[in-house]
Amino acid sequence: MSWIDELPAELQAAPFIAKAESAADALGKIQHAADYMGRAVKLPTEETSDEDKAKFYQKIADGTPDLVRIPDGEDADALAAFNTKFGVPEEVKDYEAPEVKDWDWDSDYVQTLRGYAKEAGMNKRQFTKFMDALATHGVEQDEVDRLNVDKVANDLKKSWGAAYEDRMTLVKQWMALSKAPPELTDLVESGNMTPDAMEWLHETAKKFSGDVGDATDKDKLTPGQLTPLEAQEKIHEIMNDPAYFDASNPRQKLLIQRMAKYQGVAMQ
Repeated sequence: MSWIDELPAELQAAPFIAKAESAADALGKIQHAADYMGRAVKLPTEETSDEDKAKFYQKIADGTPDLVRIPDGEDADALAAFNTKFGVPEEVKDYEAPEVKDWDWDSDYVQTLRGYAKEAGMNKRQFTKFMDALATHGVEQDEVDRLNVDKVANDLKKSWGAAYEDRMTLVKQWMALSKAPPELTDLVESGNMTPDAMEWLHETAKKFSGDVGDATDKDKLTPGQLTPLEAQEKIHEIMNDPAYFDASNPRQKLLIQRMAKYQGVAMQ
């Protein structure tokens, strides 16, 4: 007779007993099941209260410390705890910009991005990866820009031939003396102006300056549209030029002509 046959009929087919080899085996299975049920986690439902949900989350956190719960955006303490586990530094200065070949970081720019990263909740690893991608793209773009500048310069040199240097000098002199805006000057100095635009600048400079020669910059310029105050300044410059009073100087005639034009503007 099996030990199960001595049990009431209701127990003989019960879980953990029917397949047990002995009473001790059945008792062990039952105890193991009880322990397991005691440790088991009951998933919350829509009917679960906030208090029971909190207990559930805490039980999970205690049992699996590596898990991180996404906090409620309104819970400052939970958010701070999350950021700590996620690796968000306490101070923005702790974010590090990586060193990238052929790339120099602007300190103010990096500091601004550190602030943005802190506000966005980026951890240090994410910030470093982001900055590395940003710098790498910048290096690639610089190379593209350099190639474009070289192409523009080469095209212009082919078009202007031996007159390239003289024409570039004329354009830059005219821009300086005409007080061209920095944005336009930077484009010319960096070589980012297209050949068509440089052709236009050269033609414009020629109209106001004449051909390139051995004369000084001020000798090439003729009066443009000046205010009376600007005309007075020009008159003062001519009065300080010894050539204006030297009849043997070939520049005197030109300066006298300019003086007459400037005086006419100043009297308006």
